Parts: sequence; C-alpha cells; structure tokens
Amino acid sequence: KYMKCCLNVGFAVGNLEVRFEAAAFVCPCQTEFRVSEGTTVMIGGVAASIILGASIGMLAKNTQAATAVSTPVSMILWFTPMISSFNKTVEKAASVMYTQQLNVIVSDPVANFPKAMLVIGINIAVLAALFIFAYRKTLRLQKRRTSP
Repeated sequence: KYMKCCLNVGFAVGNLEVRFEAAAFVCPCQTEFRVSEGTTVMIGGVAASIILGASIGMLAKNTQAATAVSTPVSMILWFTPMISSFNKTVEKAASVMYTQQLNVIVSDPVANFPKAMLVIGINIAVLAALFIFAYRKTLRLQKRRTSP
C-alpha cells in the first residue's frame, strides 16, 4: 500500500562536508507530488550548503582554517533541527534556518511547503551575498599582494 522513498545526499565543498538522508513513506497515488516537493527542498538545501561552504572557503586563509571554521558552523546548522524538537524557543529561532525547513518538509512533505521554500530562498540569497562579499574581498587581497 505504501512505498518508501529514500534520498541520500553527501558532498563536500570548501571543506564543509554535508550529509543527510531523507526517507518518507508516501502513497503510490501521490508519489510524484510528494517526491517532487521533497526533491525541490533538498535541491534548495544542497544549493545553500554549497554556497555556504564556498563562502567559508573563500574567507579562510588556508585549508586548515576553512576546516576549523566550517566544522562548528556545520554542527550548528545540522544539530539545531534536532534540538528544536525538544525546545520551542530553539524551534522559533531555528525556523529561519534552511536546515530546519529541510527537517520540517522531510518529516511532513506537505507541511507548509511555500513557507519552507521562501525561507530556503531567503537563506540562499543571504548566503549568495556573503559569497559575493567573500569573493570581492579575496580579489582585493590578491591585487594588493601582486601589485608592486
């Protein structure tokens, strides 16, 4: 009657390693609708994670510094949704993070999908602005080093 849809995603960008698994039990008659929503949210989360990792990599002086920065950042991002299930205050604060929206949609695929995509989109925009800032800063530093 029900089938299990699983999605495993793992990647590393800018020394920020992201791994998550999503599993949902869906009715075969609605498989396309729910799986496409879940996939859309996952793609948004992956895009946000890539941009965040690239930004950290651009701002870091070397690989070791990028790892030192990205590890606590990734721990905060990926443990906050779990902690928010125990504490309502943390849940309210985490509701602006894309990882919390991933958790909400994975838990219930039809739970306020537009809000989740809006939050993820805003996160991507903010992270893209951070990346542009980091990229410009890196270019300025390189010009100073190479100019006589």
